Amino acid sequence: MENISEAAIEARAHRAAKRCGWLLKKSSIQKPTINDQGKFMIIDPDTNSVVAGVKFNLNAQDAFVFCREAELRWAAEKYRQKG
Repeated sequence: MENISEAAIEARAHRAAKRCGWLLKKSSIQKPTINDQGKFMIIDPDTNSVVAGVKFNLNAQDAFVFCREAELRWAAEKYRQKG
């Protein structure tokens, strides 16, 4: 993969989540625990439920990939319904 900074990957993940109608929340914990691993969680703001990363266990790249795959699934479904 390209040599991209962590901040750039986080920004991509935030934008991808926003396109899906979700929020990407970063853990604020300083010392990871079993229930909060100090990374990211994807939240659906309409239902206030966790979509992925229940224990803040997604890194920025994983969150980006998860959101991108969801976008592609929705686009494929929309295309199938059209034609």
